[in-house]
Amino acid sequence: ILVKFCLLNERGDTTRTFTEGENIIFNLTVQNNSDANLLYSPPQPFTKNTFRVYTYDGADMGIPWIYLDDWEDILTTLRPGSELHYQCHWYDGVSHLPRSITKDTGTEHLGEGVYTATVAVSFDGVPEIAGTLDFEIADE
Repeated sequence: ILVKFCLLNERGDTTRTFTEGENIIFNLTVQNNSDANLLYSPPQPFTKNTFRVYTYDGADMGIPWIYLDDWEDILTTLRPGSELHYQCHWYDGVSHLPRSITKDTGTEHLGEGVYTATVAVSFDGVPEIAGTLDFEIADE
C-alpha cells in the first residue's frame, strides 16, 4: 500500500508554509500496489484522525470535516493497481471525502505558528498506516 499525504495551497502547489488566513488543502492518495484486493468497510480507509491538526505544543485544533457514524456496513474493494484520492480544505468547506460533511463554519482559526497534520488509513486485515506532516503558518 502506498500512501501519499501532502498539503496544497490554493494554487494546487505542494507546500508546508502558508500565510495566516490562507486555505490549506489536505491531499491524500492511497494506492494498492500489491497483487491482492484490499477490503475495507466505510468509514475506512481513512480514520477519525485523518487531517486532524495539532499545535506544536499538542493542542487539538480539530479536523475540517464532520465524521459521520451512520455508515452502511458495505464491504468495498480497492483492486490491485487502483487508487483512492481524497481532498479536504481547512477553511472553505470543500471536501472530496465520501460520506462526510465539511464544516462551512466553526473550523478553528490557525494563527501564526507551527502545526502538525495527521493522517491514518486502514484496511481489513492490514495494520493501520499513520503519519504526520509539520507545517507553518507565517505572518503575511
